[in-house]
Amino acid sequence: MDMLEQPRSLSEGKTRPTVHLSCVVDNNPKFRLQTWNWLCALRALGTRCRLFVHHVRGALGETLQAEMRKHGVTLVEIEPFGDGPAVYCNKIRQLETQELLEADFVVLSDTDIAFLCDPADLVEEGKFRAKVVDNNNPPEEMWRELAALCGITGDIPTVPLELAPEVDVFATNFNGGVYIMPSDFARQIHPLWERNARTCLAAADLLGKYAGHCDQLGMGFALLESQTPVSPLPVTANLPTHIDADTLGVLEPGPVCALHYHNRLDAHGLLRKTGVGWIDEAIERCNATLVAQRRRAFSNEIFWDFRYAQFPELGSGLGSRGDVLSHKRALLEPYFDLIASESILDVGCGDLELFAPLPLGDYTGIDVSGEALRIASRRRPEWTFLRKDLSDFPDDSFDYVTCMDVLIHQPNEAAARDLAENLVRVARKGLFFSSHTTPIKGAGISFNSAEMPSYISSLKPVSAVHRLGSYRDVSLHFAEKGLGDRRSRNDIGLHQRVIGSRYTDHPHVLRELVDYSRQHLGFFPFTISRTHEYPWFAEQLRDVEGKSVLDIGAGICCVPLILAQRGARVTTVDRHDRIRTGPPTPQWNEWGYLDYSELDARIRSFNIDASEFDDDERYDVIYSISVIEHMPRITRRAVMAQAARLLKPDGEVLLSLDLIPGTDDLWNLNEGKIVDETGHGDLDMFKAELAAQDLVVRHEEYVRAMPGSRTDVVYLKLGRPRHVDEDESPA
Repeated sequence: MDMLEQPRSLSEGKTRPTVHLSCVVDNNPKFRLQTWNWLCALRALGTRCRLFVHHVRGALGETLQAEMRKHGVTLVEIEPFGDGPAVYCNKIRQLETQELLEADFVVLSDTDIAFLCDPADLVEEGKFRAKVVDNNNPPEEMWRELAALCGITGDIPTVPLELAPEVDVFATNFNGGVYIMPSDFARQIHPLWERNARTCLAAADLLGKYAGHCDQLGMGFALLESQTPVSPLPVTANLPTHIDADTLGVLEPGPVCALHYHNRLDAHGLLRKTGVGWIDEAIERCNATLVAQRRRAFSNEIFWDFRYAQFPELGSGLGSRGDVLSHKRALLEPYFDLIASESILDVGCGDLELFAPLPLGDYTGIDVSGEALRIASRRRPEWTFLRKDLSDFPDDSFDYVTCMDVLIHQPNEAAARDLAENLVRVARKGLFFSSHTTPIKGAGISFNSAEMPSYISSLKPVSAVHRLGSYRDVSLHFAEKGLGDRRSRNDIGLHQRVIGSRYTDHPHVLRELVDYSRQHLGFFPFTISRTHEYPWFAEQLRDVEGKSVLDIGAGICCVPLILAQRGARVTTVDRHDRIRTGPPTPQWNEWGYLDYSELDARIRSFNIDASEFDDDERYDVIYSISVIEHMPRITRRAVMAQAARLLKPDGEVLLSLDLIPGTDDLWNLNEGKIVDETGHGDLDMFKAELAAQDLVVRHEEYVRAMPGSRTDVVYLKLGRPRHVDEDESPA
């Protein structure tokens, strides 16, 4: 029988033959993604083939194995055929699987084949089917010498290459991307194929760069030796897309059954186009199928292993490079600067592009991608990196958990919610996460996650969710769990501290004041404007050693304690009815009267109305932190009149005043109650009241629109009017 006779369809009326289809996966992220593509394309076709996947140990991750088993794929672990060029011969191992041969036909496929038609439709009774190679690899003089080594003598039939008709190759030199054969042929061919492949491998010095074709040559020589009847497949049944457009341009258009794309994948693991119209149309159909199938069961493990292995320069995408990365890091750095000594779990750490520069001491990164973890561990070898599932960690395992651009890649709402619940569960104090800013339809590897902030906010342990900023179509959030890092519900939280550190000119002073206040008073006020006010006063009053200082309306505040430590003689006056005594309790807040002498004997405290206070002392400095404007207008005037009387001639008054946002109107509430029904006044009125007491404003500055603050703040430095003889003489 002529080995090259034309294909003949299966006889009509007969029962459809059974077909088993197999591929081999070697241990490389690229091959795992190709296998995922292979499975997605076949699943979309509804192939009637039973699918087998042969794999070397470690080649398949748990996710891909689970996905394959779910769709009825039979998995078979094989031993490698050998080392060096022999690694390309692993496909020979498939014919050792007896279960694979328990069908009428066997189809052997490379993983980089994307089927557009059911390969079961390509079988032909009594014929081995494959497509002639695309290139003359190896050249004729080399394959003839190899044939002789394999014991093949006599005339060897040749055929022209379809892509280069002027070049002949031996007729059974078939591309190994797709082999189709009756199972009884497979049993006969297998030992010949293995023997001839090993003969070619032994001649690796002769083959040189062509040694990777030993399995293909071994099959071709086995077919020649056995005189197996063959029926060549058309080029469109195993269409190469890795060849340049000019070469592919010689092909006649036809219906494409399978695309053999080799390494021609983009950063999303989709097929790259060729520049040939009719082939690119088939590639577009294929890619649309792959995207649709992936979105039904997206595998982060497979995708990210591929991305980090093949496109390390891209990392996790636009969100982890360039200006977006810089912006994201700028949003996060102030938080991690404050919690650098805390334990941190980074879920989906990737290649560590975001966190690598940060001075974190107790950091653990986990990721589904082993490739990403390898990159990350090289960047910060002193940190801990694990390929471990978040669900494996016990409750409250880490102070803080981060999850950057991971929720947006969860394939469905249920998966995203499950991840969110675990993130909150494992965190002890808080969670940093990102999600889509507004609902998206989703495309490629992104899935809508816009509802995640509200869902996380609804979880019982979460006390607050703060939006930190946005990049592209994604927003960054911080969720506080319970009290977070606060000592009590009246203590300042991490988010408020970061806002304060961004607004104050003295962030290091703020940090010192928070630590000091928590140590001595049990809290730092939750009122966010205090993160600006306290450092401002602490800096203005840095040189107070030996000076007399009066605090009007001190409340419960760390500033008097700080000033006493600096050597000032501090007096506090506050008429509040709530008396704070004994060691601090979780109920303490900034409102109330405290006898500061209980904490520092150098401080005198009086529970009296400031307008009535007079201890015969005259003060170098009188200050008041957001108190004066909370008094009724009449009381305010009386208090400032008394302050003027108590001030030394060369003394200074420092005030901060709350203003109604966007205006110069004085804040008209005191602990939630209206102070004056009408005529509470504005800054100009207050300055006039000061002038009436012979006090002038020497300096004023404003803080407006501070995030989280109900008020604007103005700072005033007051003193006596300078007389002409006090000024320096003109030059």
